[in-house]
Amino acid sequence: MKKHLLLFISIVALCTVSAQERPSFNSTTYDHFTTDVQENLYCWKGSSLDKYSNAGKLAYHFSQLQYGEITSVCASIASKTVVFYKESGIILLLDNKLAPIGNPLNLFEHNLFTISLVAMTGTNQLALYDEVNQNLIITDLNLNILTKTFCDFGPEFRPTVIETQLDKSILLADSSCGIFLFDKYGTYDKRIAMPNISQMQYYGNTLLLLKENELFAYTFPSMELQRIDINQKTSQFRIGKSQLFYLDPSGRITSKTFIID
Repeated sequence: MKKHLLLFISIVALCTVSAQERPSFNSTTYDHFTTDVQENLYCWKGSSLDKYSNAGKLAYHFSQLQYGEITSVCASIASKTVVFYKESGIILLLDNKLAPIGNPLNLFEHNLFTISLVAMTGTNQLALYDEVNQNLIITDLNLNILTKTFCDFGPEFRPTVIETQLDKSILLADSSCGIFLFDKYGTYDKRIAMPNISQMQYYGNTLLLLKENELFAYTFPSMELQRIDINQKTSQFRIGKSQLFYLDPSGRITSKTFIID
């Protein structure tokens, strides 16, 4: 399967890709979105989160006004979707139907006052980034700290993107410093000197990167970087098993099915 994924990326990267564009999923506009492994979409704006099937059918809706605006959503494990509210210091875990699992996780009650990035990094573990203390923190699902790594990369290091490969690795991207790789325990591994990354997604052994509104593929271990021509500039993307999803300028989620010329 991994070989097929790599072959697919290589073909896409080396060829100009024409795409059969489908209509936008709905008339609702969003600020952000992500996907899970089944290509279900999680789209949010303000405090509202909607979940769509990959065919564009609205399945579930969730909103909690008391926590403020949603900062990020991680659907790496669909049955434990992570919803982060930076302003109120709240993390919620939602099930497949966007119903809360257990009680809210209160970062402030655990003396974690300056967390800026949150993602699921294992079946029962979270990766947090403390932007003031410059710490990458791994916790369990009760916010008990398992490891803490000081990111000693200089005062200019201010990562704005986190991506995880479950039970394998954690990536932090800083717009000026590049991408920093850590293992699943939070131990620093290496740096990829690639600035201006606004989004990342693992795809097999390939890291897909959004750089200045264009999509690139960075392949391990060859460390080759190739541009993927999708005939569209976008501020956000996700690639699933057969489709590219992206946020169009109007704020609607659109999908394309790849067709190789």
